[in-house]
Amino acid sequence: MNWMSLPVFIACLFSAQIIYSQDLSGLDIQRTNQPILIDGKLDDPAWQHAEKATNFNQFFPFDTSLAESQTEVMMAYDDQFLYLGAKMYNKSPDRTMYVTPSLRRDYRGEANDGITLILDPFQDNTNAFQFGVNPFGVQREGLIANGGSDPRDLSLSWDNKWFAEAQQYGDYWIAEMKIPF
Repeated sequence: MNWMSLPVFIACLFSAQIIYSQDLSGLDIQRTNQPILIDGKLDDPAWQHAEKATNFNQFFPFDTSLAESQTEVMMAYDDQFLYLGAKMYNKSPDRTMYVTPSLRRDYRGEANDGITLILDPFQDNTNAFQFGVNPFGVQREGLIANGGSDPRDLSLSWDNKWFAEAQQYGDYWIAEMKIPF
């Protein structure tokens, strides 16, 4: 299977009022021969050469406007894992508080800061796998069915062994994910 052509969709949730999202199906995902250390730092050689997705649009209230808080997303893969690295900038440089309703694994995704990778390997825009992490490093994963238009279409009871870390910095936070094939 050619993983570089895998349809990948990123949904970034940054606040209770504004939701940002981006279709990354055109992102060139590079193969790496060196494992990436998942530590929330983006200092591995693979990230230095990875193509970055930028210029994210906001989804609400206007889906034609650039997001007020920008994000950079990079992806890579090797024989065992799909990697995601992301840098989420704060809307205001002095913003250091992040919103999360819970520090419990498999938290619900509404009204909190976080990044979620949604994989649609069937290319049907109906069923997908999601992997998310918030600025505190709390993970969530789930299965999406029926296009995800109803809250009941998301099952957080599905558990998978994958890895994520997040680190908070002055005016941004970083997330890294490592998802097994």
